[in-house]
Amino acid sequence: MSSAFKTDFLKLHSWAAADPVLRADFNHNFSLIDSALAALSSRAGSCSIFSGSYSGTGDPAFSLSFDKLPSLIFIQRSDNVSGSLAVVRQDGRLSGSETAAKISISGNTLTLTAVSPTKPGINVSGKTYSYVAVASVV
Repeated sequence: MSSAFKTDFLKLHSWAAADPVLRADFNHNFSLIDSALAALSSRAGSCSIFSGSYSGTGDPAFSLSFDKLPSLIFIQRSDNVSGSLAVVRQDGRLSGSETAAKISISGNTLTLTAVSPTKPGINVSGKTYSYVAVASVV
């Protein structure tokens, strides 16, 4: 007998404590996940998505390098403090509350420099930041 429950979206097997765990259920889950990722990949078209994290140093300038230069990047401080989200566009503009920085681009490296050294914005010492970047393949 298979698992008693299924997830809402992909209908993956989800087990109750009394359910037997069957290898066939795991294989079915992997097949469903693989098919969903293949469909998503074909719809993503001509873009690459990068993600990662860094620890703030407090320096007024810091750089992020990518395989391809992103046209859009989101940076979020892990403690979700207001003003820690930045959206950087390739045209050299930065938007986000309380995040003032100049952007310079060299090859596939993006350097952000705080406009005010007393407000490091998205590089506060000891804070962890996560980022997601989208780059066009074309």
